[in-house]
Amino acid sequence: MFQVLTVGHSNHTAERLIELLRLHAVEVLVDVRSQPYSRFASQFNREQLEPTVTDADLRYLYMGEELGGRQLGRIISTPERLEAYEQVAASAGFQRGIERVLTGAQTFRIALLCAEEDPTECHRRVWVTRALREAGADVAHVRGDGRLDPDDRLKRMEPPAGHQLDLFDGNSACT
Repeated sequence: MFQVLTVGHSNHTAERLIELLRLHAVEVLVDVRSQPYSRFASQFNREQLEPTVTDADLRYLYMGEELGGRQLGRIISTPERLEAYEQVAASAGFQRGIERVLTGAQTFRIALLCAEEDPTECHRRVWVTRALREAGADVAHVRGDGRLDPDDRLKRMEPPAGHQLDLFDGNSACT
């Protein structure tokens, strides 16, 4: 089994992000933001972030089109994201993106980047981590303080109202 990390840039400095990546031996930063821009942290706009990452001798790959959180338009709430998972996961672009990450993770230490520091309600966990885990990957989340939270130890996501968890599915709708 191989591991894929996720990280949220939050309002850190670009230098802090690089420190976090180095702390966990990340080689490739995969940007999974649909819109790789920030009004509040412009150092994470794609045009500024990519050279910062490559100047630190890391690789940068933009995959927001395949794995971004706005595939079905703007979905705000976690229950809506959970409910939309099957539709997102069935899309050809999302499937290609997951396969590309899985293939890359066999050679490189990868971290998926989004904006939220806390992964519990971010699309990178609700959609992307779930698909990676279903495919057999081990996923952990780099937190702003440097710790690494294994995905299976984070709070369980609850399914949307009216849906039930599958008792026999280790990767239930709530991961």
